[in-house]
Amino acid sequence: MPVDFDWNSAGRGKAFVADLNAVIDELPDRLQDRLKAELDHLASLSNDAVMISAEQVCPVMGIDLEGSEGVQDVLLMLALDHPQAFERVAVQASLNRRTGGRNWSAFQFDDDGTAWALEDDAARAAFVGEAIEILNLPAHRKREADW
Repeated sequence: MPVDFDWNSAGRGKAFVADLNAVIDELPDRLQDRLKAELDHLASLSNDAVMISAEQVCPVMGIDLEGSEGVQDVLLMLALDHPQAFERVAVQASLNRRTGGRNWSAFQFDDDGTAWALEDDAARAAFVGEAIEILNLPAHRKREADW
């Protein structure tokens, strides 16, 4: 539908909604409830925080969001074609809300083809130091033992 589509208009908006409701009304009650619950879930996820989460999660999973026309388009595509990614995006959005966006999925490291040598004390200390700096942790959480 076009962005300016008026779902509540007396013209084609009302007719389209009436047609959708007629199709849904023909379904058995259990399927109606399931479909309506799924549509409510999609509607509750249609916000900027979820779009940011999709932009973090989808590239890592090899899912291209190029050409998508907003969060609703992305959510429908994920729900239909990539249900596991859909759930991961929803969880990521919830985590972002609770943590203010400070979590590892927001970081992307260049892949130079070499494995991390975290068993090496110097490499491990450098990694922990950089991670603490990036995350801007409070003093009481900066101990290596907290990691």
